[in-house]
Amino acid sequence: MLARRTREVSALFLRVAFSSKRGLGFILFALAIAIISVGSSARAQQTNPVDRKVTNPMTDTPNVNPLTQDQPVRPRTPARPGEPAQATDQLKVDAGTQTVSGPEQARVFVYQGNVDARIGTYRLQADKVTVYETTNKVIAEGNVVFDQGDQQRITGTRAEWNYRTKTGFFIDSTGFTNQTQDGTRIYFTADRVEKVSLDTIVATSVQVTACDEDVPKWSFFAKRAKIKTGDRVRVYSPRLRIKDVPIFYLPYASVSIKQRDRASGFLTPTFGGSGEKGFRLSNSYYQTLGRSADVTLRNDLYAQRGVGIGADLRTRANSRSYFNAGFYTVFDRRFGPKEDASHPDQGGSSFYVEGVHYFPNGFIAAADVNITSNLAFRQVFSDSIQQAISPEERSQVLLTRTTATTASICWPVPRSLHSPPRAFAYVSYPALRLRRDPLF
Repeated sequence: MLARRTREVSALFLRVAFSSKRGLGFILFALAIAIISVGSSARAQQTNPVDRKVTNPMTDTPNVNPLTQDQPVRPRTPARPGEPAQATDQLKVDAGTQTVSGPEQARVFVYQGNVDARIGTYRLQADKVTVYETTNKVIAEGNVVFDQGDQQRITGTRAEWNYRTKTGFFIDSTGFTNQTQDGTRIYFTADRVEKVSLDTIVATSVQVTACDEDVPKWSFFAKRAKIKTGDRVRVYSPRLRIKDVPIFYLPYASVSIKQRDRASGFLTPTFGGSGEKGFRLSNSYYQTLGRSADVTLRNDLYAQRGVGIGADLRTRANSRSYFNAGFYTVFDRRFGPKEDASHPDQGGSSFYVEGVHYFPNGFIAAADVNITSNLAFRQVFSDSIQQAISPEERSQVLLTRTTATTASICWPVPRSLHSPPRAFAYVSYPALRLRRDPLF
């Protein structure tokens, strides 16, 4: 359907036309290059941002791979009968060697060699850890890995952490956030990460991405980012990069990492271009409407043509019933060449409705309606090649009930789109069909 959008980062659509064997050869050559590129990208996915910086040889976190779900902080084994329970507010440290200095109540503990410090759901691993008893401060050096249950991982070359307030900072850091319901994690690499509260960190000189490749498909570079576990990643004055190429600057960006899979907000802008329409910039806003409905508002700016606006509504009444509707309108010749005989106004509108509803009494209602104002509009502004080259569109509405006797009312509405004066439409009236199925 015309100008349908998804909530993910949209791909760029290219309308390709060729009329000779040379054009066909060019297309086959381009496909071969694309396949080779995909293969190279797949090889690049073998390394992730956290893997590249951390080489901690802890036995239960080999390679510190954030994508492996078999590496959470191991739960404490329950105490055996007769043994005292382990206090969750006490710091427990295991290491290869340990030295103690200082007076009573002001001791300084130095641990070296695969140090593993735990308190509650928190875990800190490093080559060397120094614990200051009076200030509750921990200084970790060398291959630092900090886990907060399965909600967050922060790594670095050095860290200072207060195990009472659970705040501190990490230097030359990488890490990832909690996993959302659809499996998404946000990865970050920063010069410094400061843990300011139980669920919030602030990263400076940071790269943020949801891609786990060695060179991410997209990423935000910013001087500052604020990450709240189970809520949002807020990036201030970011620069969007595709691979390693800077694309454009944004004053602010926000990425949801909430456990539920739907959250309102602006979607990532997309862009493209063509010789006929010029540069295109698309923006969208996604709004949830309760647990079973949402709407996406969007607009397109065509540098050589005009402005397009549209909306898509999605609802679900139950697990099998749904209703979707939307429209798209383009105001043509607002930019670029003015309207004349050589540059006609090809703006227009399209509207669609699709849905199925299962009623408790056995009735089923279905609709698939597509209405376009004119063929020229669809040929110029459609994202579907099939729609652009087809002068026909069909709409139909169906009401049926299946029992021993099946009754159906179907109203097909075929319509042909042609430029005047050849414009015409077929009109079909509702048809009633009855069929009795055998009982045995």
